[in-house]
Amino acid sequence: MKGRVADGGAAAPQAQPRSLRRRLFWFVVCAALGLAIGLAGSQLTGDPAWLIAIPVVLAVGWFVFADPTACAAAQRQGRGGGPTG
Repeated sequence: MKGRVADGGAAAPQAQPRSLRRRLFWFVVCAALGLAIGLAGSQLTGDPAWLIAIPVVLAVGWFVFADPTACAAAQRQGRGGGPTG
């Protein structure tokens, strides 16, 4: 049966897809937070390596807000948009 799991027959919870507007908002927030951390650290220490905070915060934000597990679940169900899906 579609939508059922093997353990007990309970319906699998459906994750609500996040809207594009909400994802873009959090992307901008993460980029701004990374930039603020990078600029503050760079100003305090004089080391421009602090700017690595920008991609680090974006990567952490992707795990928190984008839910990469939803991509893996879609591929397991055959809805993946990749070359094999």
